[in-house]
Amino acid sequence: MLSKVLAIVQKKLRNRLYNKGGRGHSGNITVFHRGALKHRRSYRYVNFKSFENVEAVVLKLMHDPGRTANIALVYYLSGFCGYIIAAEGLRVGSTIFSGFVPPNVEDAFAVGSVLPLKLLPIGFVVHNIELEPGHGSKVCRAAGSSATILKKVDSRVLLKLRSGWNMWLSENCLVSLGVVSNSGQSDIYIRKAGLVRHMGFRPVVRGIAKNPVDHPHGGRSNKGQHPTTPWGRLTKGKPTVTPKKRLNKLFSRFR
Repeated sequence: MLSKVLAIVQKKLRNRLYNKGGRGHSGNITVFHRGALKHRRSYRYVNFKSFENVEAVVLKLMHDPGRTANIALVYYLSGFCGYIIAAEGLRVGSTIFSGFVPPNVEDAFAVGSVLPLKLLPIGFVVHNIELEPGHGSKVCRAAGSSATILKKVDSRVLLKLRSGWNMWLSENCLVSLGVVSNSGQSDIYIRKAGLVRHMGFRPVVRGIAKNPVDHPHGGRSNKGQHPTTPWGRLTKGKPTVTPKKRLNKLFSRFR
């Protein structure tokens, strides 16, 4: 009986994902190096916004073909079911908490629980981070990603990402405790090129190996030319980031 209920719930929480092959509405290529998928995929609706002050029980752990991290099917005691990003160490039957006011200290600080930054001490490792309160998690959702709480100043909290960036956030931003699961996915050995094609990626061809009509580097008669994009813009020796995006108020410095 339980397996039938889980099957019905999982069917309602996913939808058919149609592959565009890198083409836009006109049929032209808008994203390079994308091709057809070998197998059909379904998009899982993952809940990135937290319910207020409710406990949940993990019903099932599973692989999501649309992302590197594993996901978990949880049942909220308020009567809802949904997918969340699974944390490392989360098990079937584990109890987690989601909200702003934890009822039980032991359950609230379990791996996978969702709490605001103001309730967490310095040194905690978190993932699934909100950039603005109530807008849903945006950062540290890939497999093995996490951030560490460095310090708190007034109503702001400083987080250090694994890339080295330090990020200031509001203390009311919600985060999940622990590290994202499936951290060893980057160590998977790809035995043949066909496996990458099955994932929907097409080969990347050098510009100099193309014809002049397809790329500025094509034709093998452009010795000494500066590297450019397929549209002729310089790629080296010139800033490629717009001035408005060079500085971000969220990030403090890079190490």
